[in-house]
Amino acid sequence: MSAPDHPHASAYYGLAAIALAAVLLLMALPAFHLMSWLDVTGYRGWTPSDLRLAAYGGYIGAGIVELLAVMGVCTGVRGSIVASRTGEPPILGTVGVCLNLFAAAVWIGCGFAWHGQAHGFIK
Repeated sequence: MSAPDHPHASAYYGLAAIALAAVLLLMALPAFHLMSWLDVTGYRGWTPSDLRLAAYGGYIGAGIVELLAVMGVCTGVRGSIVASRTGEPPILGTVGVCLNLFAAAVWIGCGFAWHGQAHGFIK
């Protein structure tokens, strides 16, 4: 048998999901800027092995961020489920789910943008 939910558990889960989505969305702009800057400068001074490591690192980084976005969706859903049990409004969990889905879509775009320039580095 599980322990009873905290009276404000839904709010805690919802705010955690919103905070995670905010961090992921704030990270997207510098990621796009870095990709653009690297492409514009032509990766001057980078050796082929550096380029290969950067390509793999970009793919791994985008994958980790996608996993974090999925975690945020799960946290938001959990907040909405807890809200139905505790009688709290489910709005924070719902907003957390929506923002994390948006962050996942933005980071899929980052992954495609990275693939557009990094696929040639991996042979």
